[in-house]
Amino acid sequence: MKDNYLLRRALKSNDEDKIEHVFETIYRKYSGLLLFVSLSIVKRREIAEDIVNDTFLKFYNNIRKINFNKNIKYWLVKTAKNASLDYLKLKKNQIELNDDIVLKAPDRSKNIDYHNIIAKFKTFLTEEETYIVVLRLIFKCTFKEIAKDRNVSVNTVSGKYRRSIEKIRKYYKGDR
Repeated sequence: MKDNYLLRRALKSNDEDKIEHVFETIYRKYSGLLLFVSLSIVKRREIAEDIVNDTFLKFYNNIRKINFNKNIKYWLVKTAKNASLDYLKLKKNQIELNDDIVLKAPDRSKNIDYHNIIAKFKTFLTEEETYIVVLRLIFKCTFKEIAKDRNVSVNTVSGKYRRSIEKIRKYYKGDR
């Protein structure tokens, strides 16, 4: 909600520099999450990057029209997800995940290669379990946000997350 507040203040001031600064802050904060969401759907980094850029362009172009009583993060994720699904409808084929995934780290101070972590998770977690764990741990999404995204109940997401974490613990303890 802090993002909503900052953006509302910037829009109210009608100061283009402030609006642009808030937009850039939001971009840095959520671009890695949107890339992950889009990449998990389209399976091609360059396409996912285009979708993320298009999502932020749509956000910027409609910045004065969007209802900011709702969560900006949710709006961005939903828009990127829908654009990714639309892309798949047009292409009607899925392509393998690229080996050079480098997502922007949530702390924004450095780039981390998450490919090895995600690839290791995929050896013992399902794709959905991996998706939930990455959204929760790396991108700090709430169970409610993930449930909305997956169109399931919060209990379903928290249960899958709990079981996934248990699998991760067993894997790293050598109980595999």
